[in-house]
Amino acid sequence: MSRPEVHADLPTYRRNNVEIARVSQDTFAKYPSLGALFVQAYLEAKNQGLVVDEEGTISRRLSDTELDKALKTDQSAWDTGKKEHETLLREGVWPAYNYKMNDYCRSEGIPAPVKEDKD
Repeated sequence: MSRPEVHADLPTYRRNNVEIARVSQDTFAKYPSLGALFVQAYLEAKNQGLVVDEEGTISRRLSDTELDKALKTDQSAWDTGKKEHETLLREGVWPAYNYKMNDYCRSEGIPAPVKEDKD
């Protein structure tokens, strides 16, 4: 994957909903009165536009602002990794920490350079 340009380019884990609550279905067997309360909460969450699934999780979608921030962060990391890789190839200067360069190489499908230890 090349440099992320739009929200859809972000990895799935960066676009996942934000969990608000999770209720174990086993809880209702122990405390049946809680079942009715959860049904109310479930319905209200749906009315408020939240995401509710069958496993008892209530979550919210990320806002455009949150996605924009994630995109800018990932773009910056990609840009830094590319710059570090180009500097290494051109000047032989290794970055202090090479994880961004390695991520860049992985995203571009090129082998990440390996620093050889000098004995």
